[in-house]
Amino acid sequence: MRKTPFVWLGSGRARKRDVGAFGILLDAAMRGRLPVPNGGILLDDFYQIVREEEVVVVENGRISIPDPNWLYNVLYRDIRFPHLTKLVALRPLFSAPDSLDSKIGKTHLDVDFDDAFSLAYALESVWSPALDLTAEWRRDLLVFEMVERQVGGTAVTQTNQPTDEIYCDEDDHSFHPQKLKGFIPQVDQSLPIYVQRLQYLLSGIRRTLGKGNWAIEWIDDGEICWLVQISECKLPSAR
Repeated sequence: MRKTPFVWLGSGRARKRDVGAFGILLDAAMRGRLPVPNGGILLDDFYQIVREEEVVVVENGRISIPDPNWLYNVLYRDIRFPHLTKLVALRPLFSAPDSLDSKIGKTHLDVDFDDAFSLAYALESVWSPALDLTAEWRRDLLVFEMVERQVGGTAVTQTNQPTDEIYCDEDDHSFHPQKLKGFIPQVDQSLPIYVQRLQYLLSGIRRTLGKGNWAIEWIDDGEICWLVQISECKLPSAR
């Protein structure tokens, strides 16, 4: 009997199911009660199932799903993937086994997972580029509910730096505030409110995931600063 071909974020099962580093870190962050959008990871097992059953086929060098309703029934009736309440973001988390090799493909936003044709089109789009990968690569997919974005961007926190690097996409601003320290850290009240929330998020990442050099993608909805991607960044080697 096959194991359930998905894991829910925060379950702590991503590592046990051999998901790549991107998925493992998000799973651990949500398990540590950091603000990660609700969702899960459709495992490579699901991709293998729909390929074997010919729900998904290859036509003209692309993934094709001839019967979207069949796919919909497999997802929700057969494997019992939970219904999400909002439109979702679909992000490929492709990784090679027993290797640090991994990559994140193009994210598809505002996907209606409760519409069979929208679901099929999104999966065709994210799986088709994976045809170029060798069979050993995993085709895991991150699925999480959309966040109402007001501002967003990236940030980096490094063990050898006293400040964090924060970048905002909307206004092209960058900030380099001092790292928050202590059990009840205090932020600089002169910083924009979303930067203050982000500072608490970065502090929570260091507390939850331990020492490391972390690069994140964040989205602020006006009330919560959400963690939507995290990876361990490599420092330049000393010359």
